[in-house]
Amino acid sequence: MTSRWGELASETRQRAATTRVPKRVRNEIVIVLKRLAAAGQCSQDVQGWLTTSAECLTFSKNADGRDGRDHPALKLQRLPDLQDGAVLSMQIEFGPNGPLRGYNLGVTGATRRGDPWYARMDLGLMPEGSGLCGHPLLHLHVGRDPDELPNVRAPLAWLEPVDALTWLLATLDPRHEP
Repeated sequence: MTSRWGELASETRQRAATTRVPKRVRNEIVIVLKRLAAAGQCSQDVQGWLTTSAECLTFSKNADGRDGRDHPALKLQRLPDLQDGAVLSMQIEFGPNGPLRGYNLGVTGATRRGDPWYARMDLGLMPEGSGLCGHPLLHLHVGRDPDELPNVRAPLAWLEPVDALTWLLATLDPRHEP
């Protein structure tokens, strides 16, 4: 008997395998980031900081922010509930010939009260950690510190990378609701 966790993993793998067009994914991400810039919530230079290789879409080393692990990130500002200087990090990976291999999209910053806060969506197509229930293939982290225990991973049904980015931004400012 297959568990719901196994079914969810199978559905996620099938959907990722059909997401085969890195250029389309990049174009969708650019549209969302341009709206963020038009709202004055990030630099107008954001499109120039996207870098795409055959296997990865991320921010270049020239981006104006760094995440907690010193990876290039995009500085955010004018968000209702976070202090200016929060950062958006993004890494979207494709395999040879284009199937989606995984993604990490996250925002790290401080609330207006000064408390640390982060949210991150992760997609990995290989089981990790404690299993499909404790570490679902597509999951969400939300909390004060990504390294703080317990490290809770809320399971998610399939989301394209642009949908994950849209959700993150809509949680930070309702004007980004689709």
